[in-house]
Amino acid sequence: MLEEIIREEIVRYLLFAIAILVGWLGGNGAVFLFNKLPGRWLTDYGKEPLEEILHPTRQRIESTPWKLVFSMFFIASGIWMAESLWQSRLSPWAMVALLMAYMICFWLLLLIGLADGKYGIIPDQLVILLALTAMAFAPYKETFLDPLYGALLGGGVFFLISILFQKISGKPSLGMGDVKLLIAVGLLMGFRDTASVIMITAMLAGVGFSAGLVKGTLKLKDTAPLGPYIVAATYLCMVFDITKWLFFGLW
Repeated sequence: MLEEIIREEIVRYLLFAIAILVGWLGGNGAVFLFNKLPGRWLTDYGKEPLEEILHPTRQRIESTPWKLVFSMFFIASGIWMAESLWQSRLSPWAMVALLMAYMICFWLLLLIGLADGKYGIIPDQLVILLALTAMAFAPYKETFLDPLYGALLGGGVFFLISILFQKISGKPSLGMGDVKLLIAVGLLMGFRDTASVIMITAMLAGVGFSAGLVKGTLKLKDTAPLGPYIVAATYLCMVFDITKWLFFGLW
């Protein structure tokens, strides 16, 4: 009995150590990579990258304080997920693999949010990588079709909203980058959690847009990047059991 407890505690603190190491590397690496992303990744198809994007005169994101901020964010998120995985009582190798998958997802989500928030672009390359991480979580879904249903829900809902808004207003609302991001999120999260992501995204975007109107930084006719809100909603739904809260455990 004592030997089993010691073994479990060793696994627990090993997960914490991995979270700290990967979190520190991820925070520093996120700033470095974002500053080194090819200019064409941050430019619409068919357009030439601006000189400031191709050859920035300063870092896209300053190393200070953001390396430290992002590292602390990743470490805290990793420790939280490590504790959750340890309580799940999966095999040690499964816990380590899932922890690494979560950390990679958080890292990609951060880069996507930064790209859309700063340049209004969601790089397809990062979205594809995010979609590929869904394979790590697929064995733990309720059915093997759950990721597909999530992708159809996420991409389908936002695609229909975009078409309807464009028909009514005569101008585009959601870009295809948002739709592609929701497809990747759907593959990652599955059907129920994707529904939660959509709801949380709508709430966060509503709050953000309302705050912009109050502060005067936005006008009613303005559009704002939706990617950062999708990223934030996905992160919240991955870390916390948002679906149970939203649907009172009924779904």
